[in-house]
Order: sequence, then C-alpha cells, then structure tokens
Amino acid sequence: MDRAASSASATSSRRPGVREGEGFTILFEDRFGTRPIPAWAGESVAAALLAAGERAWRTAEDGSQRGLFCGIGVCWECRCIIDGRPNSRACQTEARPGLSVRWQVGQGLLPDGSLPDGGAS
Repeated sequence: MDRAASSASATSSRRPGVREGEGFTILFEDRFGTRPIPAWAGESVAAALLAAGERAWRTAEDGSQRGLFCGIGVCWECRCIIDGRPNSRACQTEARPGLSVRWQVGQGLLPDGSLPDGGAS
C-alpha cells in the first residue's frame, strides 16, 4: 500500500465530531456550583469545557468573562484554577480523571474573593 492510501485509510477510521476512547469525568466549579464535565483521554481541559457548553471559566480584571482564545498557550485567556493552582492554562492542561477545575477571578482568586486552597497555593 502506498503512503497516500495508508494515510487515507488511517484518517477514514476517525469520525469527525465523535469523541472516542476512554471517557471519564472532571469537576468544574463555577460561580453557581460544581458539575461533572465529561472528558476523554488526550483531550485538553479547554476542549472538555467547550464540548460541555462552557464558554467562560474566568473573570478578567475588568470584570469581563473569559475562556479559550488562541488555544495554543500563547494568550493566557483560558487560565483558571486547576487542582488548586491559579493561572493554569486550560488549553495546555490534559484532562485526567477526577481533575478539579475552578472559576478564577482576576489574578487567581475564587469567586468569593478567597485564595484557592485556603491560601496554601
């Protein structure tokens, strides 16, 4: 089989728009509560949040809501609190089972104005 045919058969087995492989749940806590978000192996936190309909997961310093912008880790608009670490880039963090993602306000506060993990971070 030539290279072009091999490539075509490999890509044709993938179904566009269908998440395949091992599925699991991450927890997303926004200003209104915590909810489970389905994710798949190899997917970024940003991809899982977008697929679940979440378009914003941070409040910027000016009060506007922010989420994914560039998707490659350059702009930092997708930062949120991941496993207690503020300013984590959702587009650069691979989703894994049990991961905790929290809404971030400004430079790394929780929506109630407190520091994540009681200020331990």
